[in-house]
Amino acid sequence: MVFCWVLLANCKVDYSYKLYNHLIFQELGIPGPSPNFLFGNLLDLWGKKGFHDIYQIWNKMYGKIFGYFEGPSPILVTSDPDFIQEVFVKQFQRFHARKVSDPEKDERVHMFFAMGDRWRRLRSVVSPAFSSKKMREMTPEINKTIDGLLNTITECKGKSVDFLCLFQRLTLDAIVHCAFGLDSQAVNDDKEPFLTHCRGVIEDTTKQPLLYLCGYRGEVYAVLVRNIKLTQVNCINFFISIQLQSRKNDLVQLLINARINNINDPMFNINGKNLSDQEIVQQMLLFLLAGYETTSTSLSYIFHELANNPDIQDKLRTEIIQHYPKEDDQPSYENVRYLKYLDWVVKETLRKYPLASVIVARKCMETCVVNGLTIPKGMVIQADLWSLHRDNDVWGEGDMELFNPERFSPENSAKLHPCAWCPFGAGPRMCAGLRFAVLEIKMTIAVLLKKFRFTPAADHRLEMSEGATISPKYGVRLNAELLMSQKVS
Repeated sequence: MVFCWVLLANCKVDYSYKLYNHLIFQELGIPGPSPNFLFGNLLDLWGKKGFHDIYQIWNKMYGKIFGYFEGPSPILVTSDPDFIQEVFVKQFQRFHARKVSDPEKDERVHMFFAMGDRWRRLRSVVSPAFSSKKMREMTPEINKTIDGLLNTITECKGKSVDFLCLFQRLTLDAIVHCAFGLDSQAVNDDKEPFLTHCRGVIEDTTKQPLLYLCGYRGEVYAVLVRNIKLTQVNCINFFISIQLQSRKNDLVQLLINARINNINDPMFNINGKNLSDQEIVQQMLLFLLAGYETTSTSLSYIFHELANNPDIQDKLRTEIIQHYPKEDDQPSYENVRYLKYLDWVVKETLRKYPLASVIVARKCMETCVVNGLTIPKGMVIQADLWSLHRDNDVWGEGDMELFNPERFSPENSAKLHPCAWCPFGAGPRMCAGLRFAVLEIKMTIAVLLKKFRFTPAADHRLEMSEGATISPKYGVRLNAELLMSQKVS
């Protein structure tokens, strides 16, 4: 009998909590779809369309700011660049946490999910690994990896190839060589263990995307993330086995130094401890997966657009040959930045395909006012980048589905809002390795376009799959035609 009364009381509390939460947007005067009592709007999100597709549909129905519910949790979605700038940049101190944040005492938290002092501590350790000096030192390793990719493409002898798979092999080798100082031969071996593990982790996030993307029950999300089959476990165990070995001056060494050299520095202590072995392993895993997945997917979209826009491909190739006229000329950190049209092509691709958009969100850590709206503590602000990046009010007149690198010419860029283009978010929590990723992307394009002409394969079709990123579901199948060697000037 007592059990029944306790159960009834809990149900009443849960009912009151959900009812109160489901009224929050109505009280704030924010439009949005009506929630289901038990699931909020999750049933609307469960289907063939991804979050980014549904957000665009709701954007057209309700405007640039609307609200929906993941279970009882309110999510405010916005494609308003002024609102995004306030949340991600100007009021960052009130919105410093991610959508899902693990408990601060849990050592299995990496920099992506960390919050507050722990995030600042980890970020300060990692940032020097991507300084200008380090980037210059990484250039030879990146070029070496790209050379391996050239050989692999040449061996295909004109046959159509899935370039998403090839770019995954390239980016994995690059991050493993440059950040961890380890040897990886994924470019030459599609069965390379590193590659198999990484593919497994990313594929797991696409099988039940709702559980990975919404995380409205934090404890459920945490269990899932820590038990992504054995692929993640294998990666972690491997890193544990090598982390105490003699290291080069790379990212791993910086993490180990932080554990050893900062015993009395409060910045590097949390709950009375320095960087633990588990924390080191988690940062390594984060950079392995981020460096592998987002860069390879970005390259795939870039080459999809270049193959389908031969005039743009030819224009970019002309710029590349002008900067690297000799056969043995190689791109580097110092010289690749002078390829202006290349920069426009990369930015336009990330405008059209903001592949990391589903994770560009912030949690309000204290009740505050943003552009006249009172945002209660705990509410999540989700950036709707696909709508933002296609908004004619922001970008001017024209077909926003058209691939047009000229949008990023100096005269056009000067007219853009500071947060009009933010494929990886904005503010202090932007990706720490973004500069490395962009460098690798530009160097790869410069080398490949000088050697090959790319066209779509007859069986190529672009369809997207949403998981940790929004990636080509069936890959990007292209033909690579070997060009005649450039004359030495």
